[in-house]
Amino acid sequence: MNDTTPRVLLVEDDFSQGRLVRAFLNQDPAMRIDLFQADRLSLALEHLATQDPDVVLLDLDLPDSKGVDTVDRVRYAAPRVPIIVLSEAETEATRRQAVAHGADDFLFKSRLDRFKLERAVTLAARRKRAEAAAEPRPQAVFDVAFRQSEERFAKAFHSSPVGMIISTLAEGRLLEVNDAFLKMFGYAREEVINRTSLELDVWETPAERERIVEQLRQSGQLKGVESRYRRKGGEVRDALASVERVELQCQACVLAIFYDITEKKKLEEQLRQAQKMEAIGRLAGGVAHDFNNLLTVISGHSEMLSMNLPREHPLREPVSEINKAADRAAALTRQLLAFSRQQILEARVLDLGSVITSLEKMLRRLIGEQIQVETILAPDRHAVKVDPSQMDQVLLNLAINARDAMPQGGRLTIELRNTAWPGPEGQASPHVLLSVTDSGTGMTPEVQARIFEPFFTTKGPGSGTGLGLAVVQGIVKQSSGHISVISEVGVGSTFNIYLPAVRDAAAPRAESNDNPPLTPARGGETILLVEDEPDVLNLTALALERFGYSVLTAASGRDALDLLALHADGIALLLTDVVMPDMSGRELAETLRARLPALRVLFMSGYTDNAVLRLSFHSASVAFLQKPFTPQALARKVREVLDQKTPAQPATASCA
Repeated sequence: MNDTTPRVLLVEDDFSQGRLVRAFLNQDPAMRIDLFQADRLSLALEHLATQDPDVVLLDLDLPDSKGVDTVDRVRYAAPRVPIIVLSEAETEATRRQAVAHGADDFLFKSRLDRFKLERAVTLAARRKRAEAAAEPRPQAVFDVAFRQSEERFAKAFHSSPVGMIISTLAEGRLLEVNDAFLKMFGYAREEVINRTSLELDVWETPAERERIVEQLRQSGQLKGVESRYRRKGGEVRDALASVERVELQCQACVLAIFYDITEKKKLEEQLRQAQKMEAIGRLAGGVAHDFNNLLTVISGHSEMLSMNLPREHPLREPVSEINKAADRAAALTRQLLAFSRQQILEARVLDLGSVITSLEKMLRRLIGEQIQVETILAPDRHAVKVDPSQMDQVLLNLAINARDAMPQGGRLTIELRNTAWPGPEGQASPHVLLSVTDSGTGMTPEVQARIFEPFFTTKGPGSGTGLGLAVVQGIVKQSSGHISVISEVGVGSTFNIYLPAVRDAAAPRAESNDNPPLTPARGGETILLVEDEPDVLNLTALALERFGYSVLTAASGRDALDLLALHADGIALLLTDVVMPDMSGRELAETLRARLPALRVLFMSGYTDNAVLRLSFHSASVAFLQKPFTPQALARKVREVLDQKTPAQPATASCA
């Protein structure tokens, strides 16, 4: 065989087809060829890396490559060698597509004959040899273009803001990485080059890589695959990867692009948590509304029954138990409202240190003698504007939580001092920091992530509702504050509460411990009572009549307007529910006030998450009674409103 013998590379997995091609090309003694057959594209690429055939006869349906992608890969490996496609596809579209991707000729296998094949191979081989002998410049031009292409790829690879690597498919040995990848994973270049991903322990689990490699072998590429990787220091983070199988120097490799999505996933989780909390908050508010109406009836009737029973009557104790159960249910409802940030706070400017001092003795009894309590109150601390009873609840809930974390005893430290809190634009504003620290068991990161969720608890069945810390967060947020926790297993936990400071405010007045009178003053005025819940309407009317008032009842705003036409001159007070079907309490009050400017108004409601309450009852001049209420509390509030020197004006702001 001499140098003029055409060298043919046949890429065909059907060896009977290979024998036919060989027979056609070797039939003419003057047309002897040197033919090498490869039944896989990978084998053909290895041959092209070491040999320089005159022509490639290429099948498009191989075990390891399909379609025109096969043409692309051969053309990339041998840019100067003519490619003649031998295809079973009898479509012109397939021929045009193959030619567009670099094929020089296209023959259909079903119509293949000796003369067509000889002519195609001869012409292609002559053209290739003529170009190599007489016109060496095309190769030089190609070499320059190829080098430029490589340079552009290298520049894009290394300057990319996302992590990129090239590695071997079989072992995962890193051949090249860019700076963004090194930054993501925390390594220096010399630490990763020529080492495998398993040696570097970058996968959270080795099975993760096996899964990706198996999918690559099947499809050749993967896009948008979520995985978890481990940085050099051991920190596990989330990534979104796009991976493609490529051939480099006849070796199966992987080009992978990594996007770190750890922070994105955290934000998504925070959004889901916020949406979940909002949904539960709305549910809690709705439940509290209906529950408060029921509790008003239960506690009201039980109190009135107790007032009618002689001191030694055998039913007094059962009635007292009913009252206690109603009180506990009302407390649970207040917790639900506090968690959902829907309760109406009676905020006052005060020194939070006085709240801690007055509660300290109770806290010591509550948590037991085995736990030491220490209070650290910094001097010259700012005042805050909070509801003192709600802050009592915050401290009690945190103390109980600390006690449960120290079953064998320990130390509880309550500290109060001035600090600064960075605002949304980074400008710090004065705040008061309340820190509650225990030396208990501490919490894992997983528990810390869920402690403010409602009904989440690590305690056993029957040991709590799981609302304690959710209530604390609700009160703090509604007081325009912030709460955070720092905890370590075996060391303890610290809850930090930041409340806005009230500067240049008048000195907080001391809280009075005087109890209100047990028996409210009686009256004789006429009250227009409007309530759409029949049981609450009947109970309220009965209680008011017991204290001497004349009561006109209406089940709706429209009914109330009808009564006004008959009794306009005698009505001293409008007592109305806020949320009613046909006309809200605020709308009714405005209508009646237009006719009776001196009319006093008292609103009541068991529901607090609506525009009327948000817009109307922030004003201290608006009288409001929260359900559930007892007959005596009702009578005291009614008397208080009637005795005002000037009638309170209902808000006129429109509802959103």
